[in-house]
This record gives sequence, C-alpha cells and structure tokens, in this order.
Amino acid sequence: MSAIQGEDVLAVVRTHPKILFKPAVLQVVLLAAHVLLAIYWPRNLGWAWIDQWGQLAVHGVIVIIEITYVILPIGRWWFSIFTLTSLRVTRRWGIVWKHSREIPLARITSVDVEQGLLDRMFGCGSLNFHDAAMIPPAGYTPMTEPTHSGHMAGVRFHDIPRVDHFRALVDEARFKATDTAPQEHAS
Repeated sequence: MSAIQGEDVLAVVRTHPKILFKPAVLQVVLLAAHVLLAIYWPRNLGWAWIDQWGQLAVHGVIVIIEITYVILPIGRWWFSIFTLTSLRVTRRWGIVWKHSREIPLARITSVDVEQGLLDRMFGCGSLNFHDAAMIPPAGYTPMTEPTHSGHMAGVRFHDIPRVDHFRALVDEARFKATDTAPQEHAS
C-alpha cells in the first residue's frame, strides 16, 4: 500500500485464524488417506492399467482436493489484509487477481460491529464501514444487499481479531482526522 505523505499506518491485520481450522482438520484427514492408500493399495487387481496407474490416480484426486479445500483457503486468508491508517481504512484481497476497497476516515459516517457466539468466544468480529456517499434509501441494508454493480456498499472487515481494540483504533483515528481537518469559516 502506498502511503500519502503524513499518513501513518496504525494497524494491519488479517482475518482471525479460526477460519483455518477446517482446512487444517481436512489436511490431517487427507494426509492419513495418502498414507493408508500407500500402505493398503492392492498390488495386483487384475487390470494392467489400474495396477500401474490406479494408486497414482487416487493420489492425484486427493491432491486436487487438497489444493481446492486446503491450499486455496489458506492463500485467501494470507492475502486478505485489512489496514487502518491515519487517513483511511483499506481492505485488500485476492491471490491471482488483486482487489482493494477503501474509505477515507473523514467520509466514514458509521461503523457497525457484528459478533456471533463463536466470534465473542474468540474475541473477533466483523466491522462494516459506511461512507457519506452511500446514504441508503429507507429499508435498504447496505451490507446485506448488493448495489447495482453487484458489490456491497461500504467496506467490510470480516472476522477481525480483537475487534473491540480495532474499533477503538478506528474511532480514535476518525475523530483525530475530524479534529485536524481544515475548518471552513463563514464570513
């Protein structure tokens, strides 16, 4: 992230590592499948092709499952970064195609915190930032309904570790940015 002169990085976080639990458990199961397959695969099934390539084909299927359900989720976790600076909040994500959404602190009108039961146990939660340009019509829920372009309004930081601490940093930076913003005087 390129910083503007005078911009200080206040916090850089990733999604809470709790989302890595399922890929880790699946990887243990798949490693066990590799080992059991190597130990118990019959040496002579009577079909030449299966005798020669069958075990390798099954290992290949397991590797494809590992890539899809273990490697890619870990990559998505690693490359999803939430940044708070003295001027803006930014969410960056993507393994191959990089994406970014940001809102200047001065334009944030509200910050919503969402925490489920499991989130409260781990001390994490999601933050939804709404900006002044996105005033929704009555009955519209910005974070749950897509805009005309198919994207969600605002910026969502999903499963932030120590969400209360991060929210306090955001509020402190927002109000400091508001206090230091140039004031217009009516003459």
